Amino acid sequence: MNLDTHRRLPGYVGGLFSVFIGLFFIVMPEFASGFIGILLGVSLLVAGVSEVIGYFVSIKQFKEEHSGKSQGAEIVLVYSFVLACAGLFFIIRPEIVLKLLSTILGVISLTDGVIKLRHTLVLFSKRRVFSLILFVMALVLIVFGILLLAHALNGTTHIVIFSGISFLVSGIETCFVSVIKMFENKARKN
Repeated sequence: MNLDTHRRLPGYVGGLFSVFIGLFFIVMPEFASGFIGILLGVSLLVAGVSEVIGYFVSIKQFKEEHSGKSQGAEIVLVYSFVLACAGLFFIIRPEIVLKLLSTILGVISLTDGVIKLRHTLVLFSKRRVFSLILFVMALVLIVFGILLLAHALNGTTHIVIFSGISFLVSGIETCFVSVIKMFENKARKN
C-alpha cells in the first residue's frame, strides 16, 4: 500500500462525517437530541482517530517543509487524542452529554477553532489565496464556542442546531483543506 496515494483520506473521512452530523443536527434537532450523546461520541471518536492517523502520516512531510521542526504540530496530536477519548467516554455514558451539552460543545468548538486558526496562520505565511476563507471559518468556530460556553442559547433544540452549524463549518473547513493539500501534493510531484 502506497501511503502517498492515501495521505489525505483521514481528513476527508473526519470532515465528511462532521458535515453529515452537522446537517443531521440542523435538519432534525428534536430527533437528534434524543440520542445526541451517542452521536457526539461517535463523531468525536471518528474525528479524533482520523486526525491521529493524519498526524502520523503527514508529520514527516511537515517537518521536511519546516526545516526539521514540527512548528507545534504536537498540539494537534494531543487534541486528537482528547477528541477520541471524549468520544469513547460519551459513547459509554451518553446521558452525561445532555446535562453538560452547551459546555461540552462550546469547548469542542472553541478548541477546534483555535487548532484550525493555527493551521490558517501557517497558510497565511505561505500567502495562499484561500487562507482568508479558512481564517473566517476558524473565527466562526471560536465565536460559536464562546457563545456556547457563555450559555447564550436557551433550550436543547437551539443548542443542537447551533452545534450542527459548528459541526458543518468544521467539516467543510476540514474537507476544503484536505482537497487543497491533495492538489498541492499532486502539483509538487509533477
